[in-house]
Amino acid sequence: MSPKNEYYFLKIKDLTLVEAVPYTRSELGNRKRTFLKQPNILLRDNKGFEFSILDTSTFSRFIMVMDEEVSFLDCNNWMSMCIDGELDFYDLILSFMEDYNDASFGAWVRSGIIHGIDDGAFDTKSKYLMELFEQLPVYLFGKSNTWHSFMKMSKIKGKLYPTLAYHDGKKHIEIVCATQRTKVVGRYEVGDGFIQPTTHSKLPYWAHLAPIEELVIEVNKHLDKLNSIEGKELPDQPFTKSRANSLEFKDRNRLEYENYLLIFQ
Repeated sequence: MSPKNEYYFLKIKDLTLVEAVPYTRSELGNRKRTFLKQPNILLRDNKGFEFSILDTSTFSRFIMVMDEEVSFLDCNNWMSMCIDGELDFYDLILSFMEDYNDASFGAWVRSGIIHGIDDGAFDTKSKYLMELFEQLPVYLFGKSNTWHSFMKMSKIKGKLYPTLAYHDGKKHIEIVCATQRTKVVGRYEVGDGFIQPTTHSKLPYWAHLAPIEELVIEVNKHLDKLNSIEGKELPDQPFTKSRANSLEFKDRNRLEYENYLLIFQ
């Protein structure tokens, strides 16, 4: 099974431009051109996670999410000028990142490569989820900077729902924003798989309307269980991540909880 897309919320001010070239060298010796107009851009966030942009469309959307007046044609022309030596590709991108460092965007990431940029998902009601996504770590993890956060989608009865995901080492907390209800899950990595030390929690609210105190109480219940596993002897792996990703939310939770019971009871 192919690697799964994850949904990240990225801020320009948290990203460092590591390298950027406007072309990829051709491996075909009989081509007249020794390179293709295909960018290779490497970004690193403030926690060391790296993201690559490897196609012209994603590069254009990356620039356009910072400056909405820029067009695809502009980006294509700039790439051509960079290949011809009239502009420096690295400096071009860096100038946008410096001028628009307050911009942010959603990105679909697979195996460290950005495959899509969501340049309109954070308007209207989605902005409330973004506020919750950013505020929760303060309540949940205090001043700890070891937790990394991103967004993904969870499938429940055939429908996809946005999920706020946080992880620190082998500990994972997921908050699923379903219709008029919020689900909280704690997962612990074992080899290439996961176990759940307790069944998932449910709150009868939209995620952005849930009382923060109630949400924090539920998350802390799962954190306490995850913390209790640390340092214990565990098997190499109960099952693969690829199998887990192919399951619906309910089935995956049941399987991971059953694996926990097999190990500890």
